[in-house]
Amino acid sequence: MIAFEVYTSRPDERLKSIEEKIELRFQALDEKVDAIKPEISDLRTQQRATDSRILTFIFTALVATPGLLAKVVFFDTKA
Repeated sequence: MIAFEVYTSRPDERLKSIEEKIELRFQALDEKVDAIKPEISDLRTQQRATDSRILTFIFTALVATPGLLAKVVFFDTKA
């Protein structure tokens, strides 16, 4: 008969291996999050600029509308 020796890893070794894999995945996720953080700051800056432009447009439209109506009503040039 041929005898085979089977090497089984101890539960402690397997747990350590699994913990190392999990730690590596957490490190990878941390690196990805750190890479995304500056982009989020840039998006906030762009959003503020866009909000500013939109509010400027709305304010200009609100100021110009009564002026245009006054011109049409008071300065009708039908002569």
